[in-house]
Amino acid sequence: MQLNILALTTIKTVILFCGTILTWLTYKAYRRKKSSHLRALCLGIGFITTGTLLAGSAHQLFSLPVVESAIIQSSFTAVGFVMLMYSLHS
Repeated sequence: MQLNILALTTIKTVILFCGTILTWLTYKAYRRKKSSHLRALCLGIGFITTGTLLAGSAHQLFSLPVVESAIIQSSFTAVGFVMLMYSLHS
């Protein structure tokens, strides 16, 4: 069981690290180009990354069950993907 928690924590940390860098890079691109598409892309990646952070924090710090943590993450992921679709469609 401990190995599973370690693996999950490691994977979530990698996702958080990569998502933060991607959000920062897309924000810099948005500031340079002033494009609403890049802003939506930045927000979409930011929402997905924030969902990962909140779900992991809720589970580790507040002992929220895994299912409820997954609901939090999935909600943020869904909103993030809608924003990504908007940024690519417009």
